[in-house]
Amino acid sequence: MKKFLLFILFAAFGAMAGLAQNTPAIPTENAQWKELHITIAGPLTVYEVICGDTTINQQTWSKVHLVSTDSNLQVVWSIYQGALRSDQTKTWFIPAETSGPILLYDFELEAGDTFELVQPGSGGMEKLLVDFTEELLIGSKLRKVIHFEPVPWASDEEYWMQGIGSNRGLLNRGSGQGPDYGTALSCFRHNDELVNFSQQACDFPAIPECPFSGTSAPVKPAVRLYVNPNPANAQVEINVSESGATDWEVNIYDVNGKLLQRKVSAMPTSLGVNEWPAGVYLISVKSTADATLEAHRLFVVQH
Repeated sequence: MKKFLLFILFAAFGAMAGLAQNTPAIPTENAQWKELHITIAGPLTVYEVICGDTTINQQTWSKVHLVSTDSNLQVVWSIYQGALRSDQTKTWFIPAETSGPILLYDFELEAGDTFELVQPGSGGMEKLLVDFTEELLIGSKLRKVIHFEPVPWASDEEYWMQGIGSNRGLLNRGSGQGPDYGTALSCFRHNDELVNFSQQACDFPAIPECPFSGTSAPVKPAVRLYVNPNPANAQVEINVSESGATDWEVNIYDVNGKLLQRKVSAMPTSLGVNEWPAGVYLISVKSTADATLEAHRLFVVQH
């Protein structure tokens, strides 16, 4: 933690300031998180981006997209993750494949408190015990930092930073960590503030017009996409939760956004991957009868 604190102090720019009383616990506009995802097939850099908003139950929610770029920081694909809303101390999230909100962050926690953590998309619940809290200068602001007790499924400490999120990324709090899997927050950007948590360049894609789905668009109907096994080495089975649609367009992309395979099929269906290079791939499915029924998922090929 000492190295982390020293680096953040040197990475800070602008005048030192505390978080304003009306500042949301997690930004809901003009924010990006650069994350390193460690997979069996190797590391993958992706971005969580606040991009557009929507109205759910007469409340405004911000849309979160997972974005991949090429070497020139041009967006090659994006996945709608869900909708996020914050007040001054708490943040809620509605995953794309569900309809109910989960509590993503709670910055009212203090030492000895227990947080019941629900992972987006899985519904599984784990309990995190707060070890201690403190205030640290991170970026240009003095922020509350919540440290958690070690857990069996992670090899390193997790902490939350008010106004930023987890040291594992925006949506990855409580995720498993090991030698060949896990996530880490590399950089954070909000408006003109830039915070670097790594020794790498803190670069972000330019998204001036939020092109993914526009603002104030309704949330699409929830479709859950199943890809098993994941990782795979010979064949993957693909299925969806939506039974009303008969035929689906299935598209497979590599991490650079290149279309590798396209087919139209009923569900469930399968793909042979035994001749594919080991790596991370994006699978996208869309109903041929209703274009609003779609889902996306990353999967890993390992030989």
